[in-house]
Amino acid sequence: MHWKQLQKLRELCEAAQEGGLELVMDVAKVMKSDFDSAFCNFLNFEIEQEEGRLRGLGIEPVGETARWLAFPPAKEDGERLAVANTSPEAESTPNGVEEQQWLLVLRVVKQGVYALLARERDEDIKQVRNILNLASPESRRDLTLLTLEQLSPEEAVAFKATIARIRDNLSVQRDARDADLFSKVSQLQQFIEEQSF
Repeated sequence: MHWKQLQKLRELCEAAQEGGLELVMDVAKVMKSDFDSAFCNFLNFEIEQEEGRLRGLGIEPVGETARWLAFPPAKEDGERLAVANTSPEAESTPNGVEEQQWLLVLRVVKQGVYALLARERDEDIKQVRNILNLASPESRRDLTLLTLEQLSPEEAVAFKATIARIRDNLSVQRDARDADLFSKVSQLQQFIEEQSF
């Protein structure tokens, strides 16, 4: 199973090397059906493992921001500096950027995969967010059932699939927030099953 997920990641990395962002996007669109819950959980697990490895080396992992992709200042001769230097002679930087390349790759892939999946069911995701923001389980149940009643049969199937995907993606919780979301989304699934939707 692990090998299969690594193969998906390898295909994306090879596309990036061969054709840059444009080819990666084309390959990702073709592979979209392969970006299942197992792959999302694999990415989250690998990120967690890599962060642990870095901390073990005394390096604080960089945060999840758009700054990863920002270029450093230009040299005097107009050339750009490399974002990270992987040569053995490379001078060590205070935050160990050269040690964090794999973490950065994993995070960029995760962001891209999640964005690609979110585009497909953007309205469903917004509605699930609204439901999850309600304080009481009763309110969440009522709004979930009301939402399903107002959808066409095809839309209801897609909405339930979105809830299942969110729950599956949260099955590996990284913190208390993930655990809370997993619990709430599991409740939504239970409400749906109880009402035989």
